[in-house]
Order: sequence, then structure tokens, then C-alpha cells
Amino acid sequence: MTGSSRSAFSILSGHTLIYLVGSLGAKLAAFLLLPLFTPLLTRSEYGILEMTDSTIALLLQLTGFQLDAALTRAYLGTDDGDRRRRIVSTAFLAVIGLTTLAALPLALLARPLAELLLDDPSQAAPLRYAALILVAIVVAEVPLAVLKAERRSVEATGWQLVRLVVELVLKIVFVVSCGFGVAGVLAGQAIAGVAFLLGIAAWLVMRFGCAFDRGEFLAMAKYSAPMVFAGLCQFALHSSDRYLFRAFSNLDELGLYGVAYKLGYAPTGVLLGAFLLVWYPYVFSLRDPEERRRLIARASEFVPSLLVLATLPLVLLAPELVAWLTDEKFHAAWRSVPVVAFAYGFWALFQMLQTPFYVHGKTARTPRITLIAIAVNVCANIVLLPRLGGFGAALSTVLAMIVLCFVARREAERIEPIAIAWTRLLALIPPCAAAALALYPGTTTAPTSLLVRCLVLLLALLWIGVLLLRSTELQSLLAHLRRRGASP
Repeated sequence: MTGSSRSAFSILSGHTLIYLVGSLGAKLAAFLLLPLFTPLLTRSEYGILEMTDSTIALLLQLTGFQLDAALTRAYLGTDDGDRRRRIVSTAFLAVIGLTTLAALPLALLARPLAELLLDDPSQAAPLRYAALILVAIVVAEVPLAVLKAERRSVEATGWQLVRLVVELVLKIVFVVSCGFGVAGVLAGQAIAGVAFLLGIAAWLVMRFGCAFDRGEFLAMAKYSAPMVFAGLCQFALHSSDRYLFRAFSNLDELGLYGVAYKLGYAPTGVLLGAFLLVWYPYVFSLRDPEERRRLIARASEFVPSLLVLATLPLVLLAPELVAWLTDEKFHAAWRSVPVVAFAYGFWALFQMLQTPFYVHGKTARTPRITLIAIAVNVCANIVLLPRLGGFGAALSTVLAMIVLCFVARREAERIEPIAIAWTRLLALIPPCAAAALALYPGTTTAPTSLLVRCLVLLLALLWIGVLLLRSTELQSLLAHLRRRGASP
């Protein structure tokens, strides 16, 4: 690695570790709630939560017009303080207006939507809470985007940890103490989100004012407009299978799959989520094209490898982990956990491969690529979901993510060729294959013994740990150890 590359990774890793604290806190809270909530909620109620969360995710792609990404790019593209104030205040007011337009119909039409999505008009309350959650999440992204652009990772993480603690306490009170069920889960999230929004929005208005600039809005909208469709496509890639459960399965099976998905996605949500908060602002700030290409190439090798390293313990211990965290009626979810986790290793690679699209403003290419993966995902689900349930949905996600990476790589090469060492990524296959054989041995439904899986885990971790170091880096480490050993 060059000196500039080492400096880049030092900055990226430092801020990523800070954001990682917030991500770990959120995932840890979700895990801690599982043993509290799964005895109190049925599989069908977890299915309702999955459908509600998916509906929020869908509207998140439509609301805010993806202006937080455009704000980051515009904010870092100028040093003019007055223009930065116009950019931020314009984005803030625009997001408030767009989000309100999306949230009002959800709140007003909650009963018919509950009948359409959940087969139960009495479940309108969760959708009304979803409208509040939507506003709180989307509008708060504007001040958070400013903090991330300024590399103020401590402040951004601190704000979010406060929200997390309030949300956690409220959910426990509403569900465990008051017995409000699904409505209690969503009410806790909504109240904490609105309180968080009021606090951080007050900070933003005091610093940047509250003025709207039509020119700045149009410039940001032009950049982000293709990303709205891209966001919808990515939503379909990640969450369309929830709606397919309505056609080919049931809410009970969806609840089981939802638990598996939560656990399988956790490593990616924590590690990759924290890294991406720093990644795009940092890449946008680079002016040397050659330095940027080296950084993208290294990240394309390093990030998926690190993610697999972090995921393997969860994958190989999935049966025990699910049994420990959930009520007995959810124990069968373990079979889908490793497959979901494997799929999101490819998702991490895709995030690196698509970086040139955003750097060069070619965001219109992302939807086209994603549509191909969506077609694969939907077709595979139609075939596998009725036969294999949630396990079939997880397999469909793997197929879609592989196709996504293949097409993204081909498209990115036309914009900015990146010299990725593919042999390092291919070397991840043996430990992943060994984990799969340990978990799904032949025709039996039970995995191999815990001892065998622990041995496979140890060998896989050693394999990937060495793989994460380039040969020059390994030589440097060994030389350092030899010097330490020779010192008195």
C-alpha cells in the first residue's frame, strides 16, 4: 500500500470504528429484545412487523427524494460557507415537504391498507405508527448527513445512541409491562424517533437557518432523481420477497423468515453499514483518480473478506444462537440464517463495485443493474418459496446478489477500470464451502456436532485472517515479530 492509501484506510477505519459503536448498539438491542419479545408475540405477529417494516422501507425510498446523498456531494463540493448554508437548509425544507406528502396517506388510509397488506383492518395502528417513524427517520437524515460529511462521527453516533436507549426502554415498557404487542413495538420506535428528530433538527436550524433556494434544490434533485428509482429497485431486491409470502406462503412463515433475516443480516448491517457512512464522503473528497482507483480496489478485496471473517462465527453457531435468543416456536429459523448471511457478503462486494457510478455521477446505471437482479430474485422465489418457505427465499437472495455483482463489475469497468485481485476473493470459497458442509451434511436436517463446527470455524478464521494480509503486509508483520523476539 502507498502512503496515501495507508492514510486513507487510517481515516476510514477510525471513523468506521466510531460508527460501528452505534451500529453494534442497535443490533445488540435488537438481539436482546428477541428473548423478551418472542415468547409474547406469535409468528404471525412477527410477520406483521416484517410487513410493516417493509412498507416503511418502501416509503423511505420514495420520500426525501434521496436528497441526503446529493446534500453530501454538494456540501463537500464547495468551501463557501453561505452556499453550504443554502444547501443544507434547502435540503431540510424539501425533505420535510416530501416526507409529509408520503406519510399523510399512510396515516389516513391505514385501515384499508391494513386489510390489503395484513388481511386485518383492525391492524391499522401499526401503519399509523409507521407514518410517524417514516417522518422521523427521513427528516433526521439531513442533519446526520451534515455531521457525516464533516467527519463528526462522535456527534453523529452520540445522537443515535441516545435515541436507541430511549427506544429500547419504551419498547420494553409497552410490550413487556403493558402488553401492547405489535403496536407497542412500533409506538416505542415512533416516540423515540420523533423526540430525536426534534432535538437534532433544532441544532440544524440554529446553525444553518431555514431558507429555501430553488436553484440548489433543482441541482440536488437532478443528481438524486435517478437514485430514487435506484432506491426502489434496491428495496425490491431486499424486501419484495416479504410481499411474495402473501401470495405463495403466509404470515406465520414470514415471521419465521423475519427472525432468520434479522440474524443473518446483522454482521452486514453492523460492519458494512458503519463503513459506508464514511466511505462515500471520503471517496467524494479524493481528487487524484489514481489514488481513488487504488483505494476502491483495496476496499473491494478487504471489505468482503472482513465481513466473511466476522460472519462465520454466527453462521456456524446459528442453531445454538437461535435457540438461545428465541422462543421454541422460532427455533427452525436457524436454517435460513447462514444463507442470508452468505448473500450479504456479495452485497458488500457490490457496494464497492458500484462506487464509480456515484463518483462520476452515473447513478442512472444502478437501477438498470438492480432490475436484472430483481428479476432473478422474483423468479427464484416463485419457484422456491412454495416448496422451501423461508429457506427458499434466502436461496433466491443469494442468486440475486451473485448476479448483481457480476453485472455491476461489467458496467463499472466501462466507467473506471479497477484492478481488483480476484484471487483473494476466490480464496474465500473454501472456508465458506466447509461451513456449508458442516451445517447441511447430506440429507439429514441436523448440522454436524458442535465440536466439529467449532473446529471448522477455527480453521476458517485462520485461513481468512492470513488472507486479509497481503504478502508484503504479512512479511512486515513477521519481521516485526522477529524483532520483538530478538529484543532482550
